[in-house]
Amino acid sequence: MISTSMLSREQVEQPDLFEFMSNVMGYTIMHPGALSATDRLAQMVHVGPEMSVLDVGSGKGISALHLARKYGCKVMGVDISERFVDQANDAARRTGIKAAFRVGDALDLPFADGEFDVVLAQAVLIMLGSRVAQERAVEEMVRVTRPGGYIGGIELGWKREPPPGLIRTATARMCKNCVPNMRTIAGWRDLFSSKGVRELQVLEENMGYQMMWRAMAPFQIMRGMFLILINPAIRKRMMGFMKVMFREGRGYFGYGIFAGRR
Repeated sequence: MISTSMLSREQVEQPDLFEFMSNVMGYTIMHPGALSATDRLAQMVHVGPEMSVLDVGSGKGISALHLARKYGCKVMGVDISERFVDQANDAARRTGIKAAFRVGDALDLPFADGEFDVVLAQAVLIMLGSRVAQERAVEEMVRVTRPGGYIGGIELGWKREPPPGLIRTATARMCKNCVPNMRTIAGWRDLFSSKGVRELQVLEENMGYQMMWRAMAPFQIMRGMFLILINPAIRKRMMGFMKVMFREGRGYFGYGIFAGRR
């Protein structure tokens, strides 16, 4: 995380939303629903002791380490960012949690066919830049899952088809790389189904302020409030994001938790 109190307007406005939230605001859990959603997903895919679990797009390892600690599973995380992988491996060593992380591409996972009991992706597909890439990533998730194993995901999605103006506003104020390729929750369900995920379960959830607070530790909430107060550029960006997400987009933004079997 970088020093933020004196950041210029350009340094605040230029990063994409997820980079801004991570590097500027210091938030460590970026997927909708935070770890409570991870736990619901883990229950839906029946994560248990000694099961082999792959977390695709594991980032700094927060969710993967949580799964290994709480459920006793053997977790492998894979991420395209070498920096994030190094941070995740450091966290595993520091905490003594049995999890490992390596660099890899969600579109070409560096694992054998059927290697894992469970394969998960949390707010990863939406970041891949195109719907073709999303399809390829799900194909790879299915490939490395053993026959009869479980595949799961958490993704931000439209609860209903949004008007073009909302898509334009959300793209400009939130995430220019992900909003244009965000699917409806039904669309994410259809994507998993089309790639051979069977017995698919879908939980549809609302977006709200409570979801943001659940994603943050108390000190992160206090730090975020302090930054909003002292830095006008940060205040403007956060207010713009929350206006789109929770006011203009009310009734449109949600997220889905998806679980099924190979």
